[in-house]
Amino acid sequence: MPRKKQTEKLVTSLNRDDLLELLKAFNELKGIRERASEMHDLYLSDVDKLYSIERTISEKFRFKPQMCKEHNRASYYGDYVLIDDKKAYLND
Repeated sequence: MPRKKQTEKLVTSLNRDDLLELLKAFNELKGIRERASEMHDLYLSDVDKLYSIERTISEKFRFKPQMCKEHNRASYYGDYVLIDDKKAYLND
């Protein structure tokens, strides 16, 4: 898959539904942070919400895991990168 040029837009646009989905994720994240800050605790359901928020953001902005060169696969536990980054794993 060819890489995009650095000058091209990586995310062309977000429609209202996309923005509402990101707003929902933002508000869930905000709620988790507020609970953790006030109670110094997390609910187990918050862990699932964090995963869902992570997935929503990575899909909407097309973030990709980095390539693990040693095993020729995605490194899902490392930092994600932009889709046009030379370190991005593009096979998923």
